[in-house]
Amino acid sequence: MSMNVDVCVERGAGEAAHFLDEAYATSGARLVDTAEALAAEVVFKVRKPSSTEISAMSENATLVGFVEPYETDGTVEALAQ
Repeated sequence: MSMNVDVCVERGAGEAAHFLDEAYATSGARLVDTAEALAAEVVFKVRKPSSTEISAMSENATLVGFVEPYETDGTVEALAQ
């Protein structure tokens, strides 16, 4: 069964965990730059997004990941806008 989903992975996203771009590409993901990854309808992140990344996300994007809601750095407020 095909879900007709375009999976994009930011180039270099897995390097710190020793996952190479080639592994994502071999699995069918399309490697993209940071701007295209953040412009997706659904954005998955392991770490909370920076204010620059939040600004680059589409207005109605869904973020799946960690945001550390008890920190007072403005991340949650920026995402709520």
